[in-house]
Amino acid sequence: MWLPTNWAAGRAARRNNKPLVISLRGSLNPKALNHSRWKKLVAGFLFDNKYLRAARCLHATSTEEYKAIRSYGLKNPVAIIPNGVETKFFVNLSVENEFFKRHYVSEDKKILLYLSRISWEKGLEDLAVAWGKVAGDFTDWELVIVGQGRPDYVSKVKGIFQKGPGWDRVKWLGLLTGADKFAAYAAASLFVLPSHTENFSLVTAEALAAGLPVITTHGTPWSELPEKGCGWWIPIGAESLTKTLCAALALPENILKEMGVRGKALIGSKYSWSVIAEEMINVYEWVMGNREIPSCVRLD
Repeated sequence: MWLPTNWAAGRAARRNNKPLVISLRGSLNPKALNHSRWKKLVAGFLFDNKYLRAARCLHATSTEEYKAIRSYGLKNPVAIIPNGVETKFFVNLSVENEFFKRHYVSEDKKILLYLSRISWEKGLEDLAVAWGKVAGDFTDWELVIVGQGRPDYVSKVKGIFQKGPGWDRVKWLGLLTGADKFAAYAAASLFVLPSHTENFSLVTAEALAAGLPVITTHGTPWSELPEKGCGWWIPIGAESLTKTLCAALALPENILKEMGVRGKALIGSKYSWSVIAEEMINVYEWVMGNREIPSCVRLD
């Protein structure tokens, strides 16, 4: 959203009478709209709203995003289809000793993993406060933070961590890609993403695919985690995160692994690309007039 390339695509679709499908990727979620709000109001009034209303179908990755679309005032059909995970990359994950040595991560401690961008919406300030309150009671755990962000914000978050106990068991690995990223998933026992807002949260899906139970918040669309027995979906904020970390870090390793097995099964059945591609094909066939409306499309 809010980019001239999108305006050009929308104009071309209207001029040539071609069906337009727009994947919004969280652009209309309330917290996203509040960021640079006045600029977006002007852009919407002049350009974006015209093409949004003209779209034959809008694509949302979650029920929460669908609700945001309706709250924005759009009445188009909405296809609710999640993002996917390339599950083949998470088969037989392993981690070599060299990974621990290269990144100065302890091999004799269980790892609580955060892997995402380091920015205001990810809830790292809440994690810093919560870790400071629980770290002293769980000395067999280490917090590993993978990701990068603006240097000033990274420094701010590190400063909050330094105020609490357990700072010596917080490892900052920076951006990891490829084999190193998968090794981080393999080394961990538990995943945490305390975001204030997320459209889908691909890293949550990846962590589940890697066999990790996940702690995340109501700012993400993962309400099914407790229902499926593979994680926690909690209110946003340091207080609820602290309580949940106390419960999760106290669980035996075998219980965490059982939760991870259930999470892996969830991803395989619902979030693999083969399943999602079939649903998207059905939506495109429908907007072209070649089939009946798919079950994933909401008209209300």
